[in-house]
Order: sequence, then structure tokens, then C-alpha cells
Amino acid sequence: MSAARPGLPLGLLLALSLPAAAVAQDALRDASTRLHEAWLREILDLDTAAAARGYEAVAADPRVAAAEYWVATARLAELDRLGLPVQRSPRAEPPPAGALRNALTAAPTSVPLRQLVDQLAEAPEETLVAIAARTLAVPDVRPFTHLALEWARSQIDPGQLQWLQRMRQRDRTPPQANDRVNALDVLRAETAGNRAQADMLRSIYFPSWKAPAWRDAAATLPRVRERLDAWSADPETSAQQRSVLRALREAIDQRAEKDPEEALTFVARLPIYADRLLADVATEPAKPEQRPNNR
Repeated sequence: MSAARPGLPLGLLLALSLPAAAVAQDALRDASTRLHEAWLREILDLDTAAAARGYEAVAADPRVAAAEYWVATARLAELDRLGLPVQRSPRAEPPPAGALRNALTAAPTSVPLRQLVDQLAEAPEETLVAIAARTLAVPDVRPFTHLALEWARSQIDPGQLQWLQRMRQRDRTPPQANDRVNALDVLRAETAGNRAQADMLRSIYFPSWKAPAWRDAAATLPRVRERLDAWSADPETSAQQRSVLRALREAIDQRAEKDPEEALTFVARLPIYADRLLADVATEPAKPEQRPNNR
């Protein structure tokens, strides 16, 4: 944010703290709302082209404040590196000093995915195992956006940040639709091994959240798996959600092979998912052991 415009605009604060529908009621349809709509098109609708057009419109608008501009520009830079045709709108001012500027100026112009694609085509099972074991490095396809968000958050006046966190603490049950989307972002950051991004998202969207307690990993892990399988098998679970739950089950299983406690600690870092998978698990009675009938 330039010195002439200290602090974040109220629109961005609302976009970070309120459901998208509430912000969209603003007749001005500010840049924060347009950013959120573009993000939903990309993440929920999987319409990257439409999302790119939304980011482009925000970045090209000279009235847009620096916070929204750099978030939109960061995402466009990531899409550009992946080979998607995007129209970027440079401003006279350089990127904010620090990690975001360093990343935007030093990053290669493309993502080296060809070798990974070739390996997946030739030996898919071995390649997936290597990725899960982290012996094969996977290029970071989103290296800029979380840096832009961290910078934007650093511009919030401490008093405004406290207000934002109080807004997020109100009426947390049942979870709002935007909470589920934010929890999915945390899950994706965790499964990608990006703890810094996951910590940042939790601090913004779930500042007072605490995971349910659990005791014995050997006894708790099977119950978590049972609950996860039941959740996935529920007829009301959407196909998209089932895909997310399958990926979560794989992430849990991969960590459990090394250490069951690590797998549960991973689950305990996932808002909403941990609430459902670990709730009351410490006091839940164990299932009776099945004994063979010899009669």
C-alpha cells in the first residue's frame, strides 16, 4: 500500500471476514468482491479462463487499491507461468519490498512441469509414491498469491485486525459456506506441505479455532478412518466433496505409514475436517472386539 493510502480499504476487510453474498450486496461492487468472485470461479467452478478475466479486470482498474491489485497480479503471474494466456496490467509502482518483490522478480517465466508429466506417463505409480514420500520435488504452481496475501495482511492496522478477528469469532456454528471454502484452502496448503501458507490462512479465517482433543493414536486413527469413510459414503456428500475426502484419506494413510501420531496431528490442523473426524473421539467407547463363533 502506498504511503498516501495507509491501511486496507474496508471492502477488503469485509471480503476477508464476511460471506461473499453479504459483500456482494454493496451496490459499488468493490474490487474485493470481484476478486472473491474470480477466486470462486477458479476454485469451485474450475473455470480458469473466467477467473483469469476477473483477475484481469481487477488489475486493470486504476481505482483499485494496492492490496487488491497485487493479489490479482500475483495470481495472474502464476497463471501466466502455467502457460495460460492472460493480460497483465503493470503499474508504475514496483511490487512491495520484501518476499513478494523478490519472488516476482526472481521466479522463472515458466513452471518446469514437462519432466514431471513425462515421469507420470512412464511410471505413474512409482512417481506418485516418490511425490508422497517427498523424494521427488514438485514445482510450486502458486508461489506468489500467499505472499501477496501476507503483505496485504501486514498492512492492516492492528485495531482493524482485532475487529476482523472478532467478526470471524461470531456465530461459528453451523459453519458458513465461506468457512468450508476457507477450510478447503487450509487442507490444500497442508497436503502440499506449505505450512506457512496454512498457518497464515488459519490465523485469518479461524483465529480462535482449536481442534478436538485425542489421546492414543493407535486407538484414534481407525476411528478417524471409519468416520472419513462414512462421510464419503453419505448420499448427501457431493462428488466434488468425495474427491476431496479421498485425497484427505490418502494424505492420512501416507503419514500414518510413517507415524500414526503424525497423521493425527495433520488432521488436527484442519478446521472443519478435524471437528468432524476428531469430535468426542477421546471419550468415544471402543468397539467390542469381534470374537469368532466356535459353536
